[in-house]
Formats: sequence, structure tokens, C-alpha cells
Amino acid sequence: MGTLLDRAGLRSDGRYVSFVSVTGYRWSLPVDEARAALLATHVSGEALSQDHGAPTRLVAPGRRGFEWVKWIVAVEALTSPDLGQILAIHWSSLTPEGRGE
Repeated sequence: MGTLLDRAGLRSDGRYVSFVSVTGYRWSLPVDEARAALLATHVSGEALSQDHGAPTRLVAPGRRGFEWVKWIVAVEALTSPDLGQILAIHWSSLTPEGRGE
């Protein structure tokens, strides 16, 4: 992620990076932690399966599993913490994508 953030030109006021799932679920990390994170497309040389977050899943060392966002469709820089991410845990399961439709 560090290389990606550098290439994207992270603004100086960017303090957090939000990882957004197709389901609407999202989680953000402070920029320093986000720089150390990975966007995984493969594991052990094999492409991620749908169940494991294909096409792209966040790998955030030192973070709990629910913070490893699956099915990422967007990465966004934020200037402050995303207070709504806690609610996204619950309401994302109500979306058609969150129900596997």
C-alpha cells in the first residue's frame, strides 16, 4: 500500500486510508499502518477465491480479521477518522451484495 499511496499522490492532509467493500462495509487505518498493509489478490501462489475476498482483500498485520476488508472496490484517503465504519459492520450485511446476491 505504501507504494500505491505514493504513486497516487496522497495529499499532505491525508491521515487515514479507508478500504471499501462491494457490500458497503469499510474500515480505515491510520496512514502509517495503511502503508504497511497489503492488497492481496493471491495466497500461496493461487488467486483468492470469492469466499476469501477476491478479487482484492486487505491484509492488515496486527489487526483483527474483521478489519481485513474483503471484495475491495475503492481505497480512499481521509482527513479524519471514519466514524461511520462501525455502523457499516451491521448495515453492509443488509445489502444484496452483503447477502451474497
